[in-house]
Amino acid sequence: MKVCKPKSRKGGSVATIIGVIIFLIVIASIANALRNLLIPVVQSPDGCGAGGATSMNVAGKSAVLSELRDSSFWAMVRASAQNTTQSLLHDTVLGYIDKDQEWRNWSLQYMPGAAEWADGFGPYINAQLILLQTRALASGNVTKAFGVLEDQVSRASGVVIAGVDFLYFNGASALRTYFETGSPALAYCASYPSQLQQLWDQAFNPNLAEQERAHSLGQALAISGVTLVFAGAGGFSDRFKVALDKVGLADSWDTIKPHLGKIGSTVSAKAAHLTFMLLQKLTQRFPKDRTWVTGLTSDRMASMAELLSEKGFSKDAIEQRIAKFIQAAGSAANEDDIAAADDAVSLRDGGGIVAKVASDRSIYLFTDGSRTEYIQTKSLQDTVPGFVLGKGSILELRILKSGAIMYSEYRGGATWQPSMPSELASPGDELSVGIHVLTTDEFVKNLSPATLANEQGFRLMPTAVELSKFRLSGDMVEIQVTQELGEPASTFSLSGRIVQPIDIHYGDVYLQVEMKDYFGQTRDFKIHHDGHTPAWLGIEAGSGFPRVSFLTFDGVRLRVVYVLSQNDINIATIYLGDPSILYTFGEITNVLPIDTGGAKSALLITKVTFNRQMESSMLGMDSDYVHGRLGAEIAYSYAKHKLGLTDVVLAEISKGGKDLYTADGKVVIQARFLTQTKALSTDDVGHTVRAQLNDLVTKLRQDFQNNKSATTGYAVLSYLDNDGVVKTIVVEVAPP
Repeated sequence: MKVCKPKSRKGGSVATIIGVIIFLIVIASIANALRNLLIPVVQSPDGCGAGGATSMNVAGKSAVLSELRDSSFWAMVRASAQNTTQSLLHDTVLGYIDKDQEWRNWSLQYMPGAAEWADGFGPYINAQLILLQTRALASGNVTKAFGVLEDQVSRASGVVIAGVDFLYFNGASALRTYFETGSPALAYCASYPSQLQQLWDQAFNPNLAEQERAHSLGQALAISGVTLVFAGAGGFSDRFKVALDKVGLADSWDTIKPHLGKIGSTVSAKAAHLTFMLLQKLTQRFPKDRTWVTGLTSDRMASMAELLSEKGFSKDAIEQRIAKFIQAAGSAANEDDIAAADDAVSLRDGGGIVAKVASDRSIYLFTDGSRTEYIQTKSLQDTVPGFVLGKGSILELRILKSGAIMYSEYRGGATWQPSMPSELASPGDELSVGIHVLTTDEFVKNLSPATLANEQGFRLMPTAVELSKFRLSGDMVEIQVTQELGEPASTFSLSGRIVQPIDIHYGDVYLQVEMKDYFGQTRDFKIHHDGHTPAWLGIEAGSGFPRVSFLTFDGVRLRVVYVLSQNDINIATIYLGDPSILYTFGEITNVLPIDTGGAKSALLITKVTFNRQMESSMLGMDSDYVHGRLGAEIAYSYAKHKLGLTDVVLAEISKGGKDLYTADGKVVIQARFLTQTKALSTDDVGHTVRAQLNDLVTKLRQDFQNNKSATTGYAVLSYLDNDGVVKTIVVEVAPP
């Protein structure tokens, strides 16, 4: 068999040394097999070799050893070794030098003896395997090979694997990955030397198939050869450290290399090299802060590359952006300028930035353990529409993968430090997030449905309602509410006009709207939302906006339950329909003379009919508020249909003062409803009615004093008589 010798080239002497090393490894494997024929293998109890050269008794394994002279067996060995070498080099500095001419040029400039590697390490070591095959086929001196075994295997097993890790961009080396996941048997072997020894043993185990032995031998040849070249004395690792020291990146290498690896795997080896050049330039620009600036910038550059790649940008487009940063680095005024510029590109082109969650749930970009970089607001300027540097605003932070949203306040300043809610992320998480200035339109779009339960068990109300949909139309917000009032469920809408833009108070974002009732009066509400949990409402009550715990609509009344404290639960009634449709009046008679001072006239409605079952059921409730509401509605119906007043306003009776009044202020009305009269004698009913009417007239006199424009007053007293009929007395009163 004729084999051509490799052509001579620059650095050939070192190449010869490498060839000799790999040759010795092959000889070592042969000697190891022969030694196994003689002496039992020394193993730990779990079956792992002790590491280094060992002797084994493999009597009767001559057929296995004869495979070393079989070219077809060697073809399988070579294929395994080539695949293993390729995988081991994939994420290494040498692998990048093989892929990219710029990496090679850099190594030629800064690394001692770099010319030896300039043509590519992978192709060279694979060529050496062919030469090893030829020498192995011609080898017959087993005694000499035995001596080489103890030296060579011990040297390969004695290499500190940390030196190999130094050259891997993505943290732990592929050797570690292989030994952890590549072989169930080797997974039991905790140390690199014992794992390497185990591979040699498998290569000559007659109980394994020929293909399995060839695969193990190829792996062992590749792993031993690459390990010695990487981390052996004077190997590539030492030379690369010298080069890093020359360009000022030695101290930060462990920090920056995972980011370079991410850029290389996400985009290209060229993109990783461009980033490396950028970092080299920044160390010259900021020599005192070089470890910080290179760590920060490489982190942000890797994040940018990842987002742009996910967005569909080509590797050329990403490489062009990195090249522009190299130009900008020479004139950067601050050490975080390029990092902020990275984030600006991420936001503008990639739709977000990559951030991390600290132990206190604050969002940050990068830390070296003693210093932390938060979101630079200069990166938001001109990239986030509507954002103005130094001007307070509400910002929306959206997690890109899940779509979850949170809001945070920017109060001005050079940094923004939002805090991530526990339901969205945990400390240590890394998130890709989009940032936007929160607008009213976005706020309404983001509102989450909310279910309100009738926790107090109010009668004549459903057990639950859902604020199901929110819609913005101009300056009007519409809330669609679904309530269970039998089958099928009913739906109604509430509409409110925005009275001020969205605001934030101690992290609470809200939109204030006013709702107009049937009488033209308004009541303010606040719609609260944090972006991700159910929205909730607050209702104007006194000087505050207590939380709405429940609401329901019966076709006329919107009843809103709100809680001021545990023992202070209130109901506000807002009329969205005409309450006069609820009642029909029977015969009306004159009842004067009546013992009520100041009365001009008094009329008796002999029967008030409730037109719905709802009001009849309310009559049977033990609630002064509910009964007072019925009395006010009857008074309104009389004023509208019998007095012809078209602008009567029915006020909230729980507030005190006049219960009803006309919009022009000329008429004031006091209303009341009695139910205890049903159990009284006729005489007692009369006494009670007169006393209550006098009390109402007294209140009217107070109303006249407080409403100087009032010219007429009415006291409207409704009561449930002992005959079971609802009756109403209306007394007209003139001002004093």
